[in-house]
Amino acid sequence: MRGANFGGSPDRRILIVGGGFGAVYTALGLEKLLKPEDRTEVTLVNPENFFLFTPMLAEIVSSQIDTSHAINPLRRMFKRTRFVEGAAKSIDLAAQSVLVRHPNGDEFGYPYDHLVIAVGARVGYFGMEDVEKNSYTAKTLGDAIRLRNRAIALLEIAEIERNPDSRAEILTLVVAGGGFTGVEVAAEINDLIRQAAKSYPSITQRDLRVILVEAKNRILPEFDEGLAAFATKRLRASGVELRTNTTVAGVTDHAVLIKDQDPIPSRTLIWNTGVAPNPLIAGSDLPQTGRGWVKVDATMRAEGWANVWALGDCAQIPDILNPGHNQPALAQHAIREAPALARNIVASMRGEVAQPFHYRTMGQLATLGHFNGIGTIGPFRVQGLVAWLAWRSYYLWRLPRLEKRLRVATDWTVDLIFGRDISQIQTYAATSPKGRDLEDDLYGNPNDEPSTVKGTHR
Repeated sequence: MRGANFGGSPDRRILIVGGGFGAVYTALGLEKLLKPEDRTEVTLVNPENFFLFTPMLAEIVSSQIDTSHAINPLRRMFKRTRFVEGAAKSIDLAAQSVLVRHPNGDEFGYPYDHLVIAVGARVGYFGMEDVEKNSYTAKTLGDAIRLRNRAIALLEIAEIERNPDSRAEILTLVVAGGGFTGVEVAAEINDLIRQAAKSYPSITQRDLRVILVEAKNRILPEFDEGLAAFATKRLRASGVELRTNTTVAGVTDHAVLIKDQDPIPSRTLIWNTGVAPNPLIAGSDLPQTGRGWVKVDATMRAEGWANVWALGDCAQIPDILNPGHNQPALAQHAIREAPALARNIVASMRGEVAQPFHYRTMGQLATLGHFNGIGTIGPFRVQGLVAWLAWRSYYLWRLPRLEKRLRVATDWTVDLIFGRDISQIQTYAATSPKGRDLEDDLYGNPNDEPSTVKGTHR
């Protein structure tokens, strides 16, 4: 296990909980700032041993890039940071310890002198248990694999389905949420099934339906009305149906329920709206806002705790350049919050004053599938092919490690020449632990992975 070797116990311990942009880049920032004579051990705890580059998640769903190419092994990203695979279960602020459960079931308390909370947020369902149980999400690598398998499995079943009503349900996918993630997932999954359908003789383009529903009066509220209108036009031209002022009220095995409207016959709901605090925060004594985020000052220090810090999606960081507002939950902000936090932790250890974080958004980019995108780069607005190329160039440059950049660039090139792979990724064993056969695993046992077709179990 990597870590600084002091020939004895370190003088100080910095514990980072999380494995996203905020956590990883804080650790990298500390590696640059800390010297051997500081005798400080940095430990990062995360349930997965990899860093997921989430901006490319939708492209994993649509099979444009290989499943493993948007992830980086954490142990290869760090030179001196100690990595521990495990799930943080509770925080004891008084004892300065975090209880961690490891994959083998063992639980240990990890002491700290400085604690960094960077656990992100979880999906919120607004109290709708049926949606939570019977919908797909696009937040983790596992989600992306399940969604990809689901889309291809739907085509396989529809190819042999004889009942026209059932066939229509199978070939209708509903995406809830018209923000960044919802739009990109709807666009990519639409491209995937429309390209893949060419290999299914009985399925026509008219049979396929991807419906994007948004509760507000337009999609992409992060952009101005002109760019949102362009996105709406291009999505519709590619075959995506848009329904604004439309709110999901529930889901059954055969329909997505819509508030004050007729249900949409469908067996697949992809949920991309709503966020909720991580349970680790909710169950702790950390200072919290009314919505459950960690309450910090502009230096990212938790209120009332000199040695506890938080950043990223799980924290509400005041925006000193825009009083009354907070830093948005965007990757570009987390990437810049992290080195600022690393400097503040080191400054605190050395008796210096922590500095408030400030950053103004450089711009935003979103892909719309089919060589289209929209975005803002500084004062400039871009759309169409230019925005799509800008998106790919920026995120390829931001992807950690040269190896992964080369692999993703190769995937994109192969996709342009040969099209997308439509093989289902096997996630089950030949003999399941409970003695089920492969037909159960593939086609609908309620306890299966959510790559099944009969239900929409997440």
